[in-house]
Order: sequence, then C-alpha cells, then structure tokens
Amino acid sequence: MSNAYHTVALDEEPFLAKEAKEEGVVDQKWTESTESKSILDPPAASAVKYETKHFDLPPFTEGPFVGMGDDVDAAWDEISVVGDTMISREEMVKLGLDPETSLAITDPRDGKPGYRVAIEVFHQLHCLNLLRQNVYKEYYSPLGGDTSDAPEDLTGHLDHCIEALRQFVMCQSDVGVFSFNYPMGDDDPWPNYSTPHTCRNFNSIRQWAVDHTVPRGPDEPEH
Repeated sequence: MSNAYHTVALDEEPFLAKEAKEEGVVDQKWTESTESKSILDPPAASAVKYETKHFDLPPFTEGPFVGMGDDVDAAWDEISVVGDTMISREEMVKLGLDPETSLAITDPRDGKPGYRVAIEVFHQLHCLNLLRQNVYKEYYSPLGGDTSDAPEDLTGHLDHCIEALRQFVMCQSDVGVFSFNYPMGDDDPWPNYSTPHTCRNFNSIRQWAVDHTVPRGPDEPEH
C-alpha cells in the first residue's frame, strides 16, 4: 500500500464517525474552548500529515529497532535523539502551561526570550528505548547510561516510562482491528498485527523538530 499522505486539520482527525461529528463530540474533543486554546494545537501541529501504513509485526519480530548492538542503537538514536525547542509566553498560556513555574531561556543565537519545551513523541521513544535496553541490561549496563543507575533509580525511571506510555496509549485508544490467520500452516490461529493504520507521518514531525531545535545557552541548566 502506498504511503501517500495529506495534511489534515487537527479537528478532522481520521476515524471520527460522522455521527459523532453531528452530535458534537468533535467540538468537545478537538476545538478551542472558551477558556483556552485546545492543547491539540502545539507548535509542531503544522508538520502533521497523515498517511496509511501497514504495521510490520510478523510472528517472529525482527528489524533494525530490535535487539542490541551498535546498529540498533544508531537506529534508535536517529528517531529519538532530537533537540528541544522553545515557545513564547503567549504560546505557553494558549497551551495551558504556566510560564511562572516553567524554565525561561534565551536563544543563544539571537537573544530572543522564550520557554524551553520538548516534543512528546521523542520522550515516548526515549522511554521505549530504555525498556529495550533494560531487556538487554547485561549488555548495556556495563556501557553506562540509564541502565547502569542504582537499582532504585532505574526502577523509578522504568516505572515513570511505563506509566507515561500507558497514559499515551489509552489517550490514543487505537480503534483499528486485527484478524487472525495461520502463518505456521497448522490449526493454530495467530493474531495478524501487520495491518493498515492511519498514522501521522513521523519524518515530517521529526524534520520540524530538527529545524526548530534551539541550542542550550551557557547559563541554561541541564534538564
């Protein structure tokens, strides 16, 4: 199936039933409230494009993101290690974020003031990568990094990531379906997870993040 994609307004999310739109569910979920702008209109919203993709999940999982080693690490770094950006005070307020308690920064390139923000998808990928590394802890722990932290610190980090991903998955609540087939040629049906999904084009969002990365200034604390 082709991966042709198109830009869709964030109040026209695919798979919202016509009946739901007519009953006003879209207004409740996607549109601007009387108090503040919808949090579904973040800075990178302009990069959102939709495409139909088949998930690649055969019965025995393999691929560039599976396992351990330099090549797998490089693949994960390519999709998850992206710099943070910044937004204005006005954008902070519109997104329901409190400027008074947030990290204020100055862009070291032009002196423009703003607030440090990160894009959620890269935090989620970081969490998935940490779970992967913990599966192969015997390999990764001697190399340093998060899996070499003290046991209580690592457990806290993993619990944080599991809870973050749980909330994200439940927030998205994918209503796609999968069938069952017979890949082994016997009478034992297996779930067929290699199914079509309507996806946001990741490369478009990643490129936006790269293009809008704001470097850390000399006086900005690590975070």
